[in-house]
Amino acid sequence: MSDVKEIDVINKLMPESLKTMISSGQTYKMAEALTGLDELSLEKISCYLGGRVMAHHAKWRPVAEGLVALKKLEG
Repeated sequence: MSDVKEIDVINKLMPESLKTMISSGQTYKMAEALTGLDELSLEKISCYLGGRVMAHHAKWRPVAEGLVALKKLEG
């Protein structure tokens, strides 16, 4: 096992600006930038996550339907 701890690796790789943002309690700014939301409210977050789930389901629906059809053919 290596003497290097996981947290040490994370600290080396994490940019200084991100460390400052986390330590000063401004992680909401990072979340806003990643999601594209201008305001983090429960309503906007739930709409964002719901949209992501719908997109994921729409992407994989044909695969799931194909697997179900294949299973029916196999009997």
